[in-house]
Order: sequence, then C-alpha cells, then structure tokens
Amino acid sequence: MKKILVSFCVLFLISTSAVFAESSQNDGMEYFFDTGKLSMFAGPYTRLRFINNTLVMGMGGGGIICWDHRYYIYGQMTTYDSNVPNNNEIEMGLVNYGATVGYIFFPQNKIHFSAGVQFADNNIIFRQSDGLKLNHDINFFSIAPEVNVEANILEYLRIYLGAGWHFAITDGDYFDINRKTLSGFSINWGFLMGKF
Repeated sequence: MKKILVSFCVLFLISTSAVFAESSQNDGMEYFFDTGKLSMFAGPYTRLRFINNTLVMGMGGGGIICWDHRYYIYGQMTTYDSNVPNNNEIEMGLVNYGATVGYIFFPQNKIHFSAGVQFADNNIIFRQSDGLKLNHDINFFSIAPEVNVEANILEYLRIYLGAGWHFAITDGDYFDINRKTLSGFSINWGFLMGKF
C-alpha cells in the first residue's frame, strides 16, 4: 500500500511538471478536433475493481465538461452487483457516484493520456440470495487517482483504457467488507462521444 501511494505521488509530481511545461491553447498549435475553449462529451464505461481480493465488475456512465482541451470535470455513476466475496449466500450492490477532476496531456495528439482524481460517495446494500434485503448498509467516501490512455478514433468518438487505485474511507465492517478490503486496484475502459 505504501509503495502504491509513493508511486502515485511520483506520478503526480511528473504530471505537475508536464502541466506547467505545456503551453495553453492560445499557442497556435493545430489540434486534432478544435472546437474552441469549452467542450463537452459523455459515454458509458466498464470498471473492474478488486474487493477483498475478488474481481467485481461494474457498469456506469457520465458526462465531462472540458476547458481548453485539457482541464476537465467528469461526473460519474457506477453500479456493481455481485456476491459478497467469499460468501456465495449473500449478494451486495455497490453504487459509486462522484466526480473526477483531471488534466489531459497533449490533447492535440490522436493518442494522448489523462490523469485525475475521483472523489465519490458510495453505498453498499446487502441481500440474501432470494433477494431479501438485509438491514445493514455501508456508506463510505472514496478517493481514486487514475491514469487513462485515450485515442480520438473518429471526429466525435474517443475510446480510453485506464487504471487507478481506490482508497476507501469508512469505519463500517460487514462480511469482511471494510476500509481495507474496499481499497484496491481498478481497471476501466469505455468510449466518449461529443465535442473534444
């Protein structure tokens, strides 16, 4: 865990240096899709997370407001449904909703990358295998730094693949679902449509 945190800090420092090294859009560069300062796009995505060392798949979607082709806010909502790890008798439903604040590096290139941090509220409900809801929820806040490789493949279509780490902040503990087991690695991919 300590090594991962140090890795993200190093990545942040490198990213910060690159941000200040890049010039603004007013530098006369020719962009792949130049639509002015403000752009908006949206789309669905799939995210894989490790919860208690078990791979859980979630589906979600969101919308992005981007300024100067670089600075963005990405509003997102993701839902995960699966059995509780190591307990096939109990199911859980996790809803994650929040926003990612980030930066797109070298957006004038067809293939580029972005880095951001998601701040999200989360809620987990537990159900028996017959669908009966158990009277216990876990609500928690999470912070998730992530890096994405992105490609503009059509005029209004962008695909991406990324990875991140979720840090859960909670005192809840139910069926071994707690701060430690909710924190972990994630992979996401999806596509976006709109004005880049």
